[in-house]
Amino acid sequence: MTMQDITLPSQRIAEKTAQAALAIVVNSPVSESQARAYLDTVDVAVKNLENDAEALKRPHLDFVAKVNALVKPLVTLLRDRRTELADKIIQYVEWCKAEAAKEQAKELKKYEAKVDRLEEKAARTGAPVPIVPPPPVIAQPPKTVISETGATQTIRVTKDWRLPTVVVDGQAVALEKDALTWEDAQRYGLKIPASFFYLNPGKVGQIVRAGGHVSGIEVVEVKGISVRKGA
Repeated sequence: MTMQDITLPSQRIAEKTAQAALAIVVNSPVSESQARAYLDTVDVAVKNLENDAEALKRPHLDFVAKVNALVKPLVTLLRDRRTELADKIIQYVEWCKAEAAKEQAKELKKYEAKVDRLEEKAARTGAPVPIVPPPPVIAQPPKTVISETGATQTIRVTKDWRLPTVVVDGQAVALEKDALTWEDAQRYGLKIPASFFYLNPGKVGQIVRAGGHVSGIEVVEVKGISVRKGA
């Protein structure tokens, strides 16, 4: 679907309203009154456009919401299952590596003991020490495996991060990455640099509109005309 396929009931009126502004010159009480009336017309045109857009989007938004509601829990479930099974594979591979290392150490110990015995015998008899080949290296599990589906799967070690667990009222609380604020960091004694915290435009605007000041923020005056409908 292209923009030409979409029709807004109030579109033509909005276009005419926008065009009409070009002819308005405010240079007298009469023209000022006409301009103020035009402000009301613009507000009505904007509201009508927003209502048109909402009416056109609503059925599709409802459909998207239903699809998301269906897909999201299934995707979460599958990802959780994938993580669980990947952890089991990694645990098994680590166990295999540990067993291989234990077996290698055992064979190496036998080899060293045999060499020691032969050296002691050679020292007693004066015969040369026989050459004893070292034990073969026991293969470790491969990092990369081709699965039955033909996909290449590689165990990789990456780095992630987490916030420390803090104690609140005697209870251990795990802090969430996406919910930590600068105030929380200060409260819990976390020495995270202030530069890592995002600016909160909404809070800054609230303080400025109330007449307050935020360090590092420049306050400017923006003049406009607000309109409140009469009775």
